[in-house]
Amino acid sequence: MVDSLKYCQRGKGLNICSWCLMPGHLHLIANTSMKFELADVIRNFKKYTSKALIRQIQNEPEIIRE
Repeated sequence: MVDSLKYCQRGKGLNICSWCLMPGHLHLIANTSMKFELADVIRNFKKYTSKALIRQIQNEPEIIRE
């Protein structure tokens, strides 16, 4: 999750003011640069995160059991 936030900060202009990672979701206070729309950044965040989770599950199937 943190890697996904860093990805959006570096590549998508996400400015994070505050965040709180909960067991099942994320609270985020953020904005974006004028170059990017927040909805687009959130979409990219979800896409990047879902691909990373799928990759991790495929590489480490025992994660599913935990």
